[in-house]
Amino acid sequence: MPSFRTILTSACLVFASLLPVAAQESFSHYFLMPGLYNPAAAGASGMLSVNGIAGIHSLRGDDPDANAYALTASAPIGPVGLGIAASFDKTLLTSTNIAGLQANYAFKLAGGRLSAGLGAAYLGMKYDCPTITPNSPITPITPITPITPITPITPKSKLKGHGIDMSFGLYYSHPQFWGGISLLHALAPEIDFGRLPSSSTPEDGDETSDMPSVNETSNEEIKQKVPRTFVAMGGTTIPLSRKIELMPSAMLRSGGGLTRVELTGRVRFLGILSLGAAWRNAEAATLLAGVEYRGFHAGYSYSYPLSRTWRDAGGHGRHEITAGYSVRLSASKKPAPRHKSIRIM
Repeated sequence: MPSFRTILTSACLVFASLLPVAAQESFSHYFLMPGLYNPAAAGASGMLSVNGIAGIHSLRGDDPDANAYALTASAPIGPVGLGIAASFDKTLLTSTNIAGLQANYAFKLAGGRLSAGLGAAYLGMKYDCPTITPNSPITPITPITPITPITPITPKSKLKGHGIDMSFGLYYSHPQFWGGISLLHALAPEIDFGRLPSSSTPEDGDETSDMPSVNETSNEEIKQKVPRTFVAMGGTTIPLSRKIELMPSAMLRSGGGLTRVELTGRVRFLGILSLGAAWRNAEAATLLAGVEYRGFHAGYSYSYPLSRTWRDAGGHGRHEITAGYSVRLSASKKPAPRHKSIRIM
C-alpha cells in the first residue's frame, strides 16, 4: 500500500500540474520574443537580436514567489538562422528551467521568408511541496502548521528531475505580417524525479507506522510526462497615418488539456512610443507600454488577474519588464524581410 508520503507527494504533483495560470504561463510580450515559442523564428528579423524579460506576480507577502524570466538571442547566417533560448519559471509549487539551442533553414517565398526549424534543450523541474502532517488538511497554497505538537511532521518534499526536450516549427516573415506554428515538448519527455526520500521513524504506537523509517530505502518512484504543446502566433502592421500604426497580434497555446488564447492590440506613434492592451481568455487583462530607439527597446506591462484561482491565492496582478537590442550584421548582404512589431513595441 502506498505510504502517506507518496499519496501526498502525488497529490502535490497533480495540483501543481493543474494550476491554470502558474504552469508555463505565457509572456505578454510574446511578439518581441517569438523564438521562445518557435525555433524557426531564430534570425527571422535579419538582425542580431538579444532580448530579456522578467515577469513578477504580486502575491500576498506570506505566499511563495511566482516569477518567470527568459532570454533569447538569435542571428541569421545566410539562409540559416541560429539562436539560443532560456527560461526560468517559478510557480506556487514548481520550478522549471529550460535552456537550449535552435537552428532553422529559410526559403524565399511570395516576397517573404519561410523557415523550418528545430530546437533541442535541457529541461529541469523541481517540485517544492509544502510541509504537512499526516492529519493535516491538504492546502498546497501555503505551508501548513502542525495541528498538534505530538503529530510527527513529514519533512518538506523537494523533488528534482530533468530530461531532454525537443521542439519543431515553421515561421513566415513578410514586410507586412508574420506568423508561425510550432510544437513544444514534441517528444513528451518523461521527467524522472527518482525515489522518494525516506522519512523519520515513527514512535511505537503511532498511527503513521506505515511510513518508511529513516534507514529504509523507498521503492516508490515519481515520474511525470511533460505534455506536448501546440503554439500558433502571428501579427501585422496597419498604417493609420504617416505617424500612427496599428499592430494587432495573437497567440494560441494548447497542451495538457488547457488552451490559452491571447489577443493583443498596440498603437505605435512616430515609430518610437507604443501603447496597447491585451486579453487572455478568462485569465488576465493587460495594459502595455513600450519605447524603441536606434535598435534599443524597453517595455512594461501590467496584467490584472481574471482567474479566480489566482485571486483566491492572493494574486494582485503581474508586472512584466522587457528590454533588448538589435543590430544588423555587416555580413548580411540582403536581410530577410521582417515585421517591425517583432522587435518594436
